[in-house]
Amino acid sequence: MKNHIARRFAAFLVAALAMLSNAPAGSAANLKSLRCEYLANPLGIDVEKPRLSWVIESNRRAERQTAYQVLVASSPEKLAREQGDLWDSGKVASDQSAQVEYAGKPLLSRTRCHWKVRVWDKDGHRSAWSQPAMWTMGLLKHSDWTARMIAADWPGPTNMPLPWFRKTFLLDAKPKRATAYVCALGYYELYVNGRKVDDHVLAPAVSDYSKRAFYVTHDLTDYLVPGKNCLGLWLGRGWFSKGKVRGAFHDGPVVMAQFDIGDGLRIGTDETWKVRQSPITALGAGIVHEFGGEKYDAMQDLPGWSSADLDESGWATPVVVQAPDIEISAQMIEPNRITETLAAKSVSEAGAGKYVVDMGRNFTGWIEMKVKGQKGQTLRIDYPYPTYGPQHDEYIPRGDGVETWQNCRFNYHATRTFTVSGLGEKPEVADIKGYLIHTAYQPASEFSCSNEQLNWIYRTVLWTERCLTIGGYAVDCPHRERMGYGDGSASMESMLCNFGAGAFYTKWLGDWRDGQDPVTGDMPNVAPAFYTGAGGGPAWGDLCVVLPWQVYLQCGDRRVLEANYPAIQQWLKFQDTKTKDGLLQPYVGIGCDQMAWSFLGDWVAPRGARAKHRNRRLTQRSILQQRLLPLQSRVGGKDGARVGQDPGCRRLQGKSGCVARGHAEGVQRPERRGLCAG
Repeated sequence: MKNHIARRFAAFLVAALAMLSNAPAGSAANLKSLRCEYLANPLGIDVEKPRLSWVIESNRRAERQTAYQVLVASSPEKLAREQGDLWDSGKVASDQSAQVEYAGKPLLSRTRCHWKVRVWDKDGHRSAWSQPAMWTMGLLKHSDWTARMIAADWPGPTNMPLPWFRKTFLLDAKPKRATAYVCALGYYELYVNGRKVDDHVLAPAVSDYSKRAFYVTHDLTDYLVPGKNCLGLWLGRGWFSKGKVRGAFHDGPVVMAQFDIGDGLRIGTDETWKVRQSPITALGAGIVHEFGGEKYDAMQDLPGWSSADLDESGWATPVVVQAPDIEISAQMIEPNRITETLAAKSVSEAGAGKYVVDMGRNFTGWIEMKVKGQKGQTLRIDYPYPTYGPQHDEYIPRGDGVETWQNCRFNYHATRTFTVSGLGEKPEVADIKGYLIHTAYQPASEFSCSNEQLNWIYRTVLWTERCLTIGGYAVDCPHRERMGYGDGSASMESMLCNFGAGAFYTKWLGDWRDGQDPVTGDMPNVAPAFYTGAGGGPAWGDLCVVLPWQVYLQCGDRRVLEANYPAIQQWLKFQDTKTKDGLLQPYVGIGCDQMAWSFLGDWVAPRGARAKHRNRRLTQRSILQQRLLPLQSRVGGKDGARVGQDPGCRRLQGKSGCVARGHAEGVQRPERRGLCAG
């Protein structure tokens, strides 16, 4: 009997060893940087079939993925047990590791999705599972919103006090899950029980308020306690300036916020909230050449304004305003964040009580300094570009010693130097800081070489791009206009090479689609297109054609072509209506109502922008536009080919040749010769 058992055990052992010897060894590939729609663990997205991506690390040369498996579960526990109750892709033979579309159960509002991935390498060896990642779904239908839009009831928007809102409520126990959805027209900060809930600044991303508003989702679970709790909202005007921009319908910012606390408790903004003036007053009109700044009156500060135990008997009731008929969309882009701190380089006297501070380099963001002033006096910062509308900030001290003055909360400035006045003594260099702010995309590549001049150029390009990308779009200049001009396409390849800018450009392309004339197909010169009067021309609207193609090339994003191809077709059809004898004719478009600013060419032409004969100048400017037409048609044809629009893409590709020939014939005429001059 013993011998029989021993023989059976030996046979089993031999068979097991044989199976192990034939099984593929585990792969050494390591999976990292899991992303959903370009974002790390995003909350509250509104894409019903999101794309997933990951990065493979290996110490083996020429490693590659030959297959993958994705698991998506409704809870971390199920994911740990390898139960993909939302989606189990199974083993998929593919080298695709970017833009892998979710193909599981339909995702509803508020669904929580936990996921992980494993891959098979070039030898067929399977990797370990990645670390888990997650995303949550936002509010996918208008009916999901039960909150009302509220505002303060005092005059604005120029020199208006910015409002604080608060709401208290009781909890029997700490909730297992609590989520906030905040949609503000203007800027906001969210507080719970006296604590700011994130590191976002100047939130949300900017949009065309006549077409769209963004909401941001926050996890509040760790901020709530049993007993009495308080929700606080601090609003800033931002671009929401009534009478100055399209879609700004109220004197001052407005907000609609909804809080799902768990166990069926839902709190929304309404007339039961409380409101009072905060210490910040918005200076100026908050628009091009009138950005003004902020005044902070420290004597009006109220410590604990968003704490649960504050006496709110002196607070007023907000007004409920009618929410506009616009799209309410999830913010599918990284927030603005403080990404770097600068130390001041020098402080020099500039007259009685005035001091010039040099930060050592230009930057976009905020300034913080320690000051000591008399109670009630006004300290002031002035910025060195008065020609384009003076900008300044003010601070009224409490007068109780050294105080910290942050110049802005819901505005920003771009400068290297500034002048401080009103101080009784020269400030210390060590007491002054600058904070760089931009959309918080991450680096995608690095460059260095033995030539220090090339290294300096590279670093300068990166710094410039960071300074020009605040609010979810690329600005022409962050100090005087702050608008998203279409000639930002000149830097798109550099941005996509240097940074993970897929979400950034996806959002900005949405701004261009929102700004397109739905009847004619004309494109604005800037996006978000809440402001008219911005100069440009066809070369600016051309961004809607070339940018989707670059995102596709750099990110493998086919969906960005599908989303933008209808707008591309409409734009090129509109250009056809402005073409005669194969040449694009000067016209006044929706971006600007003046011909002098509507058909711009080379901005710094060798012959100068101030041509003596305006007709000749306009002819020269048109040469650049003719050169762009074949490019637009050719790239538009490529866009169409990738999304299966065969008839449309063949027409556009054929048109590009005809336009190029027409341009060549046109510029050979004597009256059309010359350099482009904007």
